[in-house]
Amino acid sequence: MDFSQLQRIVNQVRPSTEGGISRVIKYSDSGGVRFVIHEVTDKTGRIIHRDFDAVRILSGQIINAVP
Repeated sequence: MDFSQLQRIVNQVRPSTEGGISRVIKYSDSGGVRFVIHEVTDKTGRIIHRDFDAVRILSGQIINAVP
């Protein structure tokens, strides 16, 4: 998926246990939030973890990832 066409909003930022940052990012288009992504960086700023927290499907429902 090409996320460059979506608006990016950082919803939450906090220090990570790896010495970097943990952030929750919402990617959306004119139809609303489409993806909620959680990413974690190390102390050098490299992304060491990224996963989908949720995705909005065509019916409009938002599906949360199961931990």
